[in-house]
Amino acid sequence: MPDADHNTDGTPTQAKRPAILSLAELDALPPPVWLVHGLVPEQSLVVPYGPPKAGKTFVTLSLALHIAAGREWFGRPVQQGAVVYIAGEGVGGLSMRLRAMRARYEIDASVPFWVIPRAVNFRIPAEVNALEAIIKETVGNIPVRLIVIDTLARAMPGADENSAQEVGAVIAAADYIKDTFRATVALVHHEGKDGDRGARGTSALRGAWDAAYRIVIQGKHTTLTVIDQKDAEGGQVLAFTMEEVPVGIGRTSLVPILDDAAADPKEGRKREVGGQAGIALTTLRDLIAGPDSAILPPLSGLPSGDVRGVTVEAFRRAVYEKLPTLDQDARKKAFFRSVQTLIARHDIGVRDPWVWLSLQNETGHGT
Repeated sequence: MPDADHNTDGTPTQAKRPAILSLAELDALPPPVWLVHGLVPEQSLVVPYGPPKAGKTFVTLSLALHIAAGREWFGRPVQQGAVVYIAGEGVGGLSMRLRAMRARYEIDASVPFWVIPRAVNFRIPAEVNALEAIIKETVGNIPVRLIVIDTLARAMPGADENSAQEVGAVIAAADYIKDTFRATVALVHHEGKDGDRGARGTSALRGAWDAAYRIVIQGKHTTLTVIDQKDAEGGQVLAFTMEEVPVGIGRTSLVPILDDAAADPKEGRKREVGGQAGIALTTLRDLIAGPDSAILPPLSGLPSGDVRGVTVEAFRRAVYEKLPTLDQDARKKAFFRSVQTLIARHDIGVRDPWVWLSLQNETGHGT
């Protein structure tokens, strides 16, 4: 991670010109691209977290191995590429876990998966620079898809997890690595004493992540719940059995296996969206039920029949009014993310300048 004035080779840095996009260019931006379809966005910062001994490392290793192998992760397509796993808590049982998983999943040892056997202090630029250099030297021309930091606490030794400034420095370094390799960075983390309050420490982390997954033990299963997903629907639940697999003579290790029979009973029907996207959806329903709506004109790309909609601009203004505590830039980002989420859920349709409710939502209910 270069300092403010120089690159890693000591040469002076050049100021980067910021990108500037028109509204039309924003509308033309492509939808989110997935590293693991529907679950892990590419080139993002994600946080798997949970209590100790709940299976965070097992589930994360399982996912990472499938990315390195280019194999679907329990039915979800992945982008194949190199994985670098920073084992901040040591490699004591890591080799045995990986051998058991490779045997159970039938993954060859030649896949592009590398382990760094000690923590990297992400608050020290020299260590981040050394990490960047060793990845480039080792991985070569293979695209790096995932870099796992296990755990956040080990990546900031001696620092205060409740300090927005100190956690912010780690996030900045993680973003630098993410942007350098155009990879997803996973910060494995612990949850607080009250698990319902989420990941441990400052809210700066929650503001920075693109997705977060809570991994806990529930009965006989280890479950992964999508707690937050900025560009898609949250609330998905995956339930794993931890299968005991022999590793050598008299030794075993656990391997996560998806248990479809233990899926969330609500999984078969669509959940009502919450958060800012939920505010946006409720706002659109109110607008369409009010005097500002109109029958959509008979144009290509718009639904036919007596479907009512409103202009995107009217929708935007109404959503902004529902977010009075945010500044203008934060409102723009919240609106954009909410619209993308609702499109991905098939809750709404958009064709400039119109926005409308999809058929299953015209009554105010998801299917």
